[in-house]
Amino acid sequence: MTSATKTNIKKLATKLVSYLTERARVEGVPMELDAEWFRRHIHPNATGYAGLVFGIHIHADADTSFLIRDEQEPRPGFLEDWKKRHGDPAVFIPDLGPKGDALFTAHVGQWMRREDMELMLAAARADDAGMLN
Repeated sequence: MTSATKTNIKKLATKLVSYLTERARVEGVPMELDAEWFRRHIHPNATGYAGLVFGIHIHADADTSFLIRDEQEPRPGFLEDWKKRHGDPAVFIPDLGPKGDALFTAHVGQWMRREDMELMLAAARADDAGMLN
């Protein structure tokens, strides 16, 4: 892992704390974790990290770190509103279900057009259905 990736993991941990603190406040629940806790629990591979933390799809590599989508946001658009207020990249990965998330994770750092992602997902579903050899 490069030093740039380590730096972006730290940034990602800080973003998670900021976002989760705001989400917890709106939901009326305590938020007691800090950035150090998240940094210790994010285990990147050689190229970076993509995963799911408390319902939030996240990504970090040598170039950037960002929150992608929140499956548990208190209201639709809550994460996108937070991103706008905090200057986080407006990255959107459509909710393609578990197969789509697995494909996204498998292709960390290899951003694809939505159409390409949907084609890969369709192929994966066809393979699951035994339609491909």
